[in-house]
Amino acid sequence: MTGRNRRVIRISAGALALAAVVALTACSSERVGSTADEPPVTAAPLVAGSIVDALAPSQSAVVQTMSPPMKADVLDATTASGLLSMPWVLVSLSADHRVAEIVAVTGNGSCVVPVGVRVQRSPGAVTLAALSRKGPDQSCDARLDFERLTVELPVAVGGDVRLIHPPTDPDWSNPAFLAGLT
Repeated sequence: MTGRNRRVIRISAGALALAAVVALTACSSERVGSTADEPPVTAAPLVAGSIVDALAPSQSAVVQTMSPPMKADVLDATTASGLLSMPWVLVSLSADHRVAEIVAVTGNGSCVVPVGVRVQRSPGAVTLAALSRKGPDQSCDARLDFERLTVELPVAVGGDVRLIHPPTDPDWSNPAFLAGLT
């Protein structure tokens, strides 16, 4: 996402307001069937505000019209420190459940810009955070930017290994931001 041409979709404030009527269904506390290659693991407790993904990929027509996904820049803990956690929706999982395709809200391109993703493995879970940073621009545009990304996961998700959305930055936690993508 940094140092490359980004493929971004922008939605006007009016279109965002219209999309707000669509219910957010990508995330739930539901768990899916087991994967054969992963032994059962006792799951670590979730951080407050985290959401377990239902592993029900989006079939949204909006997602299908977006540019093909780019490979996400994966950030280490030091680089990820202090960045904004942005909402994302699962678009697809590879057959082996080790590669996730997501669409992430990345900001507005001026006040908030995308940086990359952070992937963390813990007992029974993989936490995937789409991260952005506050930009230098003080006059923010009334638009919403998204990126379609592929992310390699450290283990297969499903069954006893949950895919976790970490808590989203409060300024970006509105479920309407993902309306139309689910």
